[in-house]
Amino acid sequence: MIIPAPARTILMYLYKQRGDKGNIYGNIAHNTGFKTRDEVEQSCKVLYQNGLAAFQNDRVFITTAGKEWVEQYIEKRDDRIREFVYDDYEFALLRFANELDQPLAVDDFPEVLKEQAPKKTNGTATLNLIHMMEIEWHAYFRSPNNKYEITKEGRKRFEYLAKQRDVELNTAGQRNTTQCGFTEKEKNEMNTKLDHVMEKMMAEFETLKLGQEVIWTDMKKELEELKELYHLSKKNWRQLLIGKFTEMIAAGVVNETISKKIVEFINPVMANLLGK
Repeated sequence: MIIPAPARTILMYLYKQRGDKGNIYGNIAHNTGFKTRDEVEQSCKVLYQNGLAAFQNDRVFITTAGKEWVEQYIEKRDDRIREFVYDDYEFALLRFANELDQPLAVDDFPEVLKEQAPKKTNGTATLNLIHMMEIEWHAYFRSPNNKYEITKEGRKRFEYLAKQRDVELNTAGQRNTTQCGFTEKEKNEMNTKLDHVMEKMMAEFETLKLGQEVIWTDMKKELEELKELYHLSKKNWRQLLIGKFTEMIAAGVVNETISKKIVEFINPVMANLLGK
């Protein structure tokens, strides 16, 4: 199961809380670096759809499946780091940062990267890691809002080292262009498709009796929301689209025939974008 980086950040945060009280969207945003609670809510929807988190009483709770996913993710992540960390720390650190593809607080870096950091200072293992990223390899890392992420030069260095070691760039955990968010061209293509979908749905509602305007307004808002979620992987974006129609069918807002036609209308372009 591929979870987009923003949703993964939230899930990791929920996992670390180890409590049963849950978290409100605003608190999650404050502690994970999201700009607004709405951004948190949108990413949480991916977790809800995959059964990794649940929303109850205005709070977000990690599920048992979510905890298992995090534990498996950490185990696989650390195993990949250990492939090179003992012999080539630079490559192991760059590969981790490149595959993570998001800013991360130094305290949240894997313990193995802290423990194996070259002892360039007289301080803690964490301080040694900071030294490597800020002094030794400062061109490869930057730290917006006190969170570290790989730079463009860092990615180039990683790719160079990977070729030298004959390491596949698309190994497990590496970003895959068919799974990442949409390009600008693909966003425009999907926006056009969504506009066509809304035109088709509006035509259907025009055949119904008066009083359906509120329902149509709500449905249109749901579909317009998809245009703000292109940071999700294409697979998860498509799942979210289908999920919205499933909810509409369950609520009796739209019938199954109309929903099926719309999904079929979307599927060809999604198949092309996903490389299927």
